[in-house]
Parts: sequence; C-alpha cells; structure tokens
Amino acid sequence: TWMFARAMDVFMIDYLILQHPLLVRLLGPRLTLIFVQSKGWPSVLFWWAIWDLVLLYGSGDFYEHWFYWQDYVTMVTKKNP
Repeated sequence: TWMFARAMDVFMIDYLILQHPLLVRLLGPRLTLIFVQSKGWPSVLFWWAIWDLVLLYGSGDFYEHWFYWQDYVTMVTKKNP
C-alpha cells in the first residue's frame, strides 16, 4: 500500500494538477497551490491511509493476516491468535 500511496502522490500532483490547466481553473489558484505544497510526506501519508482503509478493511483471512497463505512464519498465520 505504500507504493500505491507514492504512485497516487506523483499521479495526482505531478500529472493531474500541474499538467492540466483545466483542473487548475476548476480548483482555483489557492487550492492548487495548497495541493502542490502538500507534495511529499503529507500527501503520501494521506494516500497511504486511504489505500489501507480501502484494501485492508474486512473480516476475511487476508485482512486479519496479510501473509496467511504461507506456513513458514507462524507469527502471521492462523496458528498465532
């Protein structure tokens, strides 16, 4: 999910906001400047939290233990409650 967050940071700020003048006109100069200044840790942490909530929410086996399919490390399997 960390790489998804980094990719969203680059895509949203470098590609969408800075490369498309229509989006700059829709958002306005102040909001565009706020988004551009948030590039880096603030934006990455925001997108990381969003991706974690989207991908890791639920009650299935994958959501409880991320490495549930392997048996080598028992700390991350069903054997460890």
